[in-house]
Amino acid sequence: GTSGSHVGNVARMGLVPAIGHPGTPTDIKFGSAGVMPTPSMNSAQYQAIQTGNAMGFAYATHGVAASCGQGGVHGVAQHDVQVGQSRWLIFLNLLLLVVLICLVVVLGVRRANTAAAAPPWAVDLVLQAGDDNGISRGTAGTVHRPVVEGIFAGTHVQGYPAGRSRGEHFIAMHAGEQIAGEFGPVVLSESASLLRTALQQQGFQHRNVFHGTENPFIPSILSGGFLVSDGMLGTGIYVARTLAHAQCYSPGDGEPILEVQVYWSPRNESRYIRHV
Repeated sequence: GTSGSHVGNVARMGLVPAIGHPGTPTDIKFGSAGVMPTPSMNSAQYQAIQTGNAMGFAYATHGVAASCGQGGVHGVAQHDVQVGQSRWLIFLNLLLLVVLICLVVVLGVRRANTAAAAPPWAVDLVLQAGDDNGISRGTAGTVHRPVVEGIFAGTHVQGYPAGRSRGEHFIAMHAGEQIAGEFGPVVLSESASLLRTALQQQGFQHRNVFHGTENPFIPSILSGGFLVSDGMLGTGIYVARTLAHAQCYSPGDGEPILEVQVYWSPRNESRYIRHV
């Protein structure tokens, strides 16, 4: 609707964030905007508009007299002026939206670049990755193992309490035991999150792989870190590239498969990953 001498309407423009990370406008969509002019009008109608008596416009559903007289011609000229003003308003609104989008992008980049630096202990540990103590860090009872267990202590499946690290004896005693599983997203301990930040800031790459195991061992793996296995293809932590392949190493229905992020240095990938 309109009043006074306005003969057009401009729809509001909306700034709508698309579906993405909560609160992050990953995609900007514009709402519809347009000018809706009044139909041809006679001098009486135009006079009503000029004096502010008209409450609004509706598109005509039947013919209107072609000759509008002096008022009608003047009304068309007024309409052209209003259309021109509306176009400038649309242009200014679009320009403002472009500026706002640029500000959002700049602030996002600045926030990413100013992320808190990883603590020195995490950076120092990352720089040791791939050294000769890797097997020791993955073996229970060694001098290097407590560091790993301390980092992952408190890591758990969302909705379940954190467990504690177990050793080879526990694995031997509970292998094949049928218990209820813990399924859902993994919540990292604060130290584990800081270590991942350090890996990323030091330029380590990663990929997601899969590890089939048994329900009794999930709390221990999460809260203490993986133990290395002395398997048929050598000593290490065994993972599969695909979920289907990992299912071969899980006992069956109701047993877990872990999705794991594996980090390695691109400068010497062979020291971290062996394809078998």
